[in-house]
Amino acid sequence: MIYEVKVPRLGVNEDKVKIVEWLVVENGEVSINQPICNVETSKALFEITAEQNGFLKIKTKTGEEVGIQDTIGFIVDPKNTPIPKKGSMPPNITAKAEISKQKLLVTRKAQELAQKFEVDIMRIKKKGLVKEKDIKDFIKIKKKSSTSKMKIAIYGASEGGLVALECAELSDKYSVAVFIDDDPNLEGRHKKGIKIIRDNNSKFLKELGIKGVFIAIANADFRLNLRDKAGKANLELVNLIHPDSFISPNATLGKGNIIKAGAVIDSNTRIGDCCIVDNNTTIAHSNLIEDGCHLAPGSTLGSSIYIGEKTIVGIGANISTNIKIGQGVIIGVGSSVIKDVPDNSIVEGVPGKIIGKRKL
Repeated sequence: MIYEVKVPRLGVNEDKVKIVEWLVVENGEVSINQPICNVETSKALFEITAEQNGFLKIKTKTGEEVGIQDTIGFIVDPKNTPIPKKGSMPPNITAKAEISKQKLLVTRKAQELAQKFEVDIMRIKKKGLVKEKDIKDFIKIKKKSSTSKMKIAIYGASEGGLVALECAELSDKYSVAVFIDDDPNLEGRHKKGIKIIRDNNSKFLKELGIKGVFIAIANADFRLNLRDKAGKANLELVNLIHPDSFISPNATLGKGNIIKAGAVIDSNTRIGDCCIVDNNTTIAHSNLIEDGCHLAPGSTLGSSIYIGEKTIVGIGANISTNIKIGQGVIIGVGSSVIKDVPDNSIVEGVPGKIIGKRKL
């Protein structure tokens, strides 16, 4: 029988690894739990161990890049296959891979524990070897710190919900208790160690100690509708602000907004409720952005701009100074707006031109 050697899920938010070195030569004999290969992500080094006794067949060479769950080799079961010559460590292979000071070395047990509890290993603030105890300590600290923070729920367990979770975890204000999602297939499952429920009844949430909610849903109408329901249920609609963003102390935010990493909001700008200010968005001074807007990554706003409710500004789009954008507008990717845009228009191009109207 032949067993596949696959790259395991490593407990970091990366989908590619590089083969640093094989610790056993081609056709070398291996035993269960024996280290056979070192792989690295951009920041950490991991050890892959054998899951069966047998002899190693190498598929992926040292220095090559592969994806998570890719097959990089095989272990041949000696019971059913002619046994090759017993291998030995070649002279150019060391017991431990050489790694730069910027990389972490992670033990197998630490890696397995991080996978089980969905801990991002790169959040372990430590130089050198990360052990199982380090993961346990991190989990304890996380649980302890969450008791002093406001418990909130995130509505939406999609990728947007995971971004919101990261912003909440980096905050010193909030602890995420549950995800709420309407998909019955997700009920009872976990993402990043957070349970997914379908029950959004305010009484039930308060029984869990939840006092606030963030709505991680792309549809603006849904966000604004749920905002009103949350208010009636006396649940606080919270703002999630990534620490790597900049918001002027003279800027004003409503509620239920998410401000992502790299965003800049200058002085005297006012943002309403339930807006999404995406990565590396720049908003100059003295702008007014109404409820339910989405400013996509890399978009840039000059000063003294008005943007109506539920407008979407596409990736990399630019809006000139002293422009009025109506409600329900869609500004296409990379477009440049240099004159006023009426309600429900679709704008594309440089300079931006109205190419259609939204169907409401």
